[in-house]
Amino acid sequence: HVEQRARMKRIFRQAAFVWSAAREWTAGSGRDGPQVRVMLEDGTRVGPVAISMIANSRPYTFLGDRPMDLHPRASFDTGLDLITVSVSGTTKLVRIALRTFGRGDHLGIAGVDYHHDLARFVVSSDRPLPLMVDGDYAGEHREVVFTSVPKALRVLV
Repeated sequence: HVEQRARMKRIFRQAAFVWSAAREWTAGSGRDGPQVRVMLEDGTRVGPVAISMIANSRPYTFLGDRPMDLHPRASFDTGLDLITVSVSGTTKLVRIALRTFGRGDHLGIAGVDYHHDLARFVVSSDRPLPLMVDGDYAGEHREVVFTSVPKALRVLV
């Protein structure tokens, strides 16, 4: 949504992303409740969940100079980290989001599950849902397989 509005992004910067997320949450397709399921490599089933976010580094992003530490144990040196949120109430989601910028205790909130250092897992839904990869829209999918590829990228510091 934001990428389609370059002028808005240029003027409002990160506030444009916050506005877009709020707009999508209140009027978008995500209000239908939990629809995503996750199958972990060991056969464990997670879900249905309303939100799933994957990372291999931290912080997940920034709002201004404030880090959003969504996946507190994520690292380039380990597999993928997955956080799922099974609740879809606005009050709870705002509480979770605020804690990712503050105390970092969002993982203790009921309905939030965290999986660290995963080699492979599958995210699926009965109907096609939008997928974002590194902030870019990657189409709609019913199933996506996520695989960690150790040492696939050389990071220079």
